[in-house]
Amino acid sequence: MNTSEPNTPPLRLHTIEIASPFLAASGTFGWGDSFPEIAPKPGAIITPTLTLEPRNGNPMPRTVEATAGLLHATGLPNPGLERFLNETLPALNNVGCPLFVSIYGETPAVWQMLAQGLNAAAGIAALELNLLPAQMLFSETARTGHDTQTLQQNALDTISLVRTIWSGTLIAKLPPVGLGIGAFARQAELRGADVLALNQGFPGYAVKGSSGAARLANDVGILSGPCIKPLALYQVYEVAQSVSCPIIGGGGVMNLEDVREFLAAGATAVSLGIATLVHPSAIAKLTQEWQASLTNVMV
Repeated sequence: MNTSEPNTPPLRLHTIEIASPFLAASGTFGWGDSFPEIAPKPGAIITPTLTLEPRNGNPMPRTVEATAGLLHATGLPNPGLERFLNETLPALNNVGCPLFVSIYGETPAVWQMLAQGLNAAAGIAALELNLLPAQMLFSETARTGHDTQTLQQNALDTISLVRTIWSGTLIAKLPPVGLGIGAFARQAELRGADVLALNQGFPGYAVKGSSGAARLANDVGILSGPCIKPLALYQVYEVAQSVSCPIIGGGGVMNLEDVREFLAAGATAVSLGIATLVHPSAIAKLTQEWQASLTNVMV
């Protein structure tokens, strides 16, 4: 017979209970106050990445359409830590779901200041470390002269540093490190990450056919959308074989079947990015479909 109430245990990301497995990906749901009328709410909202100082982001154009995807290079526009604490965060007190704050620091000292400033703030359920944004991967390599392996080691050191400061749930958003993702994820967990996020797009480049010039003002962007789903599923699958902590998967999630694929690959929750940009109510629609599928399970 049909059950009127699904008999399912609450979903948890570490110690955080979430109402559904659908999370609003960083930078795709504003600062959480842009769509107050949308219900049901996401399982959690991940804020756009916050830096110590305000950033205006990259010059236009910042986005380019790709086959079954989007190439984007926003440059992490955000109000900076001080304004976030004084203006943005108080407005998010009634967001209606857990709030995960994404952060990025250029140096260990900046990571430390961000973690210290947010550790004293109320209303933050988790901190997400955007360890190496894909759009900065090549620029960081050029700026520092470090190879990818060194940048990965620096990212692991960042987890250790923030873990000594941040007392709540710590999410490590891993860079797209390809075949080494399992070993890297193991080290991230050992360094103190409570949850691993595998929802980073991949570096991409587009040119104007007539001139050969880059179509993005920043040259290199992040490729997101359905076109990266097989790569994203591989990342989740590989990491799930290597760690015991919860995993946030993402990359091309557009419908309920995509969600089920990520959960089958080993994700605990999924993040939606492009789907939310296409339609702001995408998460609410998926949540309703998910709840209906649980209610209609035959027992």
